[in-house]
Amino acid sequence: MRTADKKSEVRTQKSEALAVLLMLGILAGGLGCQNAKDTQNLQQGYGALDLKDYQRAIAAADDYLQKHPTGNGAAEAAYLRGRAFEQRTKGSDAEAQANLREARASYEQVLTLMPSRQLEAYTRASLGNVAYWMNDFGAAEINWTSAYEKLEPGDLKAWVLYRTGLSQQRLGKWEAADDTFAQVEKEFPKSEPAARAASHQGARAFYVQVAAFSSPQPAEKLVATLRGQGYPVGRYEKKEKGLQLVMAGPLKRYDEAVVMRNRLGEQFRDAVIVP
Repeated sequence: MRTADKKSEVRTQKSEALAVLLMLGILAGGLGCQNAKDTQNLQQGYGALDLKDYQRAIAAADDYLQKHPTGNGAAEAAYLRGRAFEQRTKGSDAEAQANLREARASYEQVLTLMPSRQLEAYTRASLGNVAYWMNDFGAAEINWTSAYEKLEPGDLKAWVLYRTGLSQQRLGKWEAADDTFAQVEKEFPKSEPAARAASHQGARAFYVQVAAFSSPQPAEKLVATLRGQGYPVGRYEKKEKGLQLVMAGPLKRYDEAVVMRNRLGEQFRDAVIVP
């Protein structure tokens, strides 16, 4: 069911964040800062981030950037600040968007501070992620494409390429997305990103999945109810899982799908856009 896939994708993003934090430890160890105490405070900020003490991590980054706005360590401090804002707990949608804006500004600052190739790769990957969740799929595609070229082979590189394809789909670049998904399967066979890429290939429109049933009868009943309310819904069979899906569509543009999901979400909280 797509709702479960969506939750899995969120979990995957968290695991990627942890992988990035491991790299931050390496970066922090190599800082050539002007002041040993400031270096130690910045390293402690990385440790605070690992412990999910986001305010302390942000304070450490801000303190370092105030004292050393450019030069050694400034790029690492700005990246730390971005990660802390991106991961910080959100109490509301408004707060989540505010955190994403702060994270984006910090990642963009990193790119002005001549980061190492490694740090630039991770910054681009993170910037792509933030842009994606801000529905700026053009920026997500650009930054993930740039990150992919610089990342070392591994799981993160596979996920970055897969999500580049997702961004292309949401931009309506269906054929380009198919090419990207095919590359994921070729470059990273038997991986989870490859499996997901295969399931996305061939799409040419968006749908809003409302519900999934194990038999046709309740699905048909819901279809009739929603059609009576004016929704363009149908029943679709997902053979590999034996599910009967009720979905609204097809919708050519992603923004149209968002509007439809929001309308249906008033009745169905688990409504999700596919692909």
